[in-house]
Amino acid sequence: MPVGEDQAQHLEFTRDLALGFNHAYAPLLTVPQTLLSPAKRVMSLTNPTKKMSKSDSNPKSRILITDSREEIARKLRTAVTDAVNSVTYDAKGRPGVSNLVDMMYYFDESVAGSPEELADDLHSLSMKALKEKVADTVDGGTRDIRGRYEELMGGDQKDLVAHAEDGARRAEDIAEGTMERVRDAMGMRW
Repeated sequence: MPVGEDQAQHLEFTRDLALGFNHAYAPLLTVPQTLLSPAKRVMSLTNPTKKMSKSDSNPKSRILITDSREEIARKLRTAVTDAVNSVTYDAKGRPGVSNLVDMMYYFDESVAGSPEELADDLHSLSMKALKEKVADTVDGGTRDIRGRYEELMGGDQKDLVAHAEDGARRAEDIAEGTMERVRDAMGMRW
């Protein structure tokens, strides 16, 4: 699964540990590959020079997977842009507009070859029209996930808990099997 740049160091550390163990003992551990997501960081809607964060005190700064189409549109309508009423891509000079273009591009890369190309295609749009297009795109990209979340959370919680417990048991079995092979390789059987 691709990760953001901020997680790459953790994967590299894990990779180093797995390589070191496999070299010293036996090739038992899977060596993770770092796959960086092509998407850049999504920036805050209220301060487009900061990363979007669920811990920001302003709920208008972020879009949540659980946000309805209306909530997404409302948050994007108030997203910080600038007074220029056309679309261009300039992350330093126009961070708010560029953030909206990035969101639209990374939710649907089929719209253009790059965020810059997308901005050129959208050049004549007003900020209001751009925000509406971005709302449609973000809603389209989160609709299925949001629907599945609502289905799981709205259903019988016993099924959800049972599914989580089953997953935890399977993960524990896999981890214990791995640790048993690691102990054997290191001569730590007792």
